[in-house]
Amino acid sequence: MAIFSPQAGAPTPVVYLGAYRAYLLHKAMGGNSLNYDRHSGRILDFKAGHPDAIEHFASKIEPLLGTDFSICVVPSHDPAKAAGPLHALAAKLASTSGRVDASACLVRHTLIPKLAKGGNRDKSVHLGSIKVVSAQLVAGRNVLLVDDVSTSGGSIDACMELLGKSGAREVRALCLGQTR
Repeated sequence: MAIFSPQAGAPTPVVYLGAYRAYLLHKAMGGNSLNYDRHSGRILDFKAGHPDAIEHFASKIEPLLGTDFSICVVPSHDPAKAAGPLHALAAKLASTSGRVDASACLVRHTLIPKLAKGGNRDKSVHLGSIKVVSAQLVAGRNVLLVDDVSTSGGSIDACMELLGKSGAREVRALCLGQTR
């Protein structure tokens, strides 16, 4: 069932492709690379920008998508990292059926501490450090917001709010993994 389709009804606003466990946590619990779960490993490969991991997630996401919407991504904690694997994934997904690559619409204008290293996950931190540019790419349209991993949901909630204030008709989010 497509994320944006008349048959979809009112699905949850955030779709998770699976659970994610940070490798350091896995290792601290006695694990090693031989018994690290495959989905979490694929997410780490994705974060490292491996083309096969980007292709893997594109092929998992494509069947969930309909047509005619914009695709945005949650920006990095670091404004200097303007493009990355999420942008590559958005471009790949946007190459079909009236989808618009709006991956550059959400911009982190202020550096925040890396969340995976203990940065503040509060929604207000993200609202104060992200802005929407090129709002015409999302105004009046359905928007799919893509992120790699969600732990507290603060960055996703902030981005969904910012997109809504910029005129997006409906915003749904998709995360490759949800921290467990």
